[in-house]
Amino acid sequence: HCPKLKFVTILITKENESTLEQDLEDLFTSCVYLEGLKLQIACNISLNASRIFNLLKKLSLNNLDTLNLLNLDSLRGNWQCPPEDVKSFMDSYTNRKPLSIVLGNFLHMDEVITYNLIGQYRATDVLKDFYKTSSLIKLNKGWNNIGVLNK
Repeated sequence: HCPKLKFVTILITKENESTLEQDLEDLFTSCVYLEGLKLQIACNISLNASRIFNLLKKLSLNNLDTLNLLNLDSLRGNWQCPPEDVKSFMDSYTNRKPLSIVLGNFLHMDEVITYNLIGQYRATDVLKDFYKTSSLIKLNKGWNNIGVLNK
């Protein structure tokens, strides 16, 4: 891994899913300037995002300010993560650069709970931006300013 790498996109497939944590830990340890991480899951995979959040908490990447957890096919690939694990990750992210998060299709995460949780961390400057691709809602810096993404 290149130590000066700032942005990386990783496609998670059935072939590399079992070594994901170790591969990411190696990447995070060697790429100390990493600012953006995009993880995309392939079709027919359900992956627990808590694995990613726990690793990010453990390694405390100070430069990371963009995290994208996306799906190549939202009908056949899903992230899973209970809201309490998102809360735990956000609690650990205080006193760092505000984070921009893009979430793809997450199972078992009610949107009302998600937006209430996200709003809590927007108020404390833990979050800079939040995007949820399945609903195309963007929560801007001003919590009351909600708009639809134009793509």
